[in-house]
Amino acid sequence: MLILIIEDEDALRLAFERLMTQSGHRVIAASDGPTGLAMMRGPERPNLIVLDMILDSGGMSGWDVAEKKSNDDDPSVREIPTIILSGLNAVEIRARGMRKTNVLSDIRVIISKVDPDGLLSAIGHIEALKHIELH
Repeated sequence: MLILIIEDEDALRLAFERLMTQSGHRVIAASDGPTGLAMMRGPERPNLIVLDMILDSGGMSGWDVAEKKSNDDDPSVREIPTIILSGLNAVEIRARGMRKTNVLSDIRVIISKVDPDGLLSAIGHIEALKHIELH
């Protein structure tokens, strides 16, 4: 599975890359929203996006990235499952997301940034669902 990580904090991005690579996944990473959007639209499309909602670089928040992805002209981009990473709790994320059209429609899981086991579990769950959809 090819996973795109969009995370602006270098230490976290590198830790997530290492964690996912050690778990057998291929990883591409972006440190800001515009780069992440370009990568999800690129020739090597990710099977999954792990998105930090509080991005401080590139002039786009994670919300902006999620909204642009959800409204992309290409259905294959809109359909990429997304895991949200955030220091906010799920209730806060859902409350903020309800203000934006379609942003939460493709969000599969919301995970705390400090829960690597939860992240791997969510990736495994999405991978299993994709396997079922393909067969």
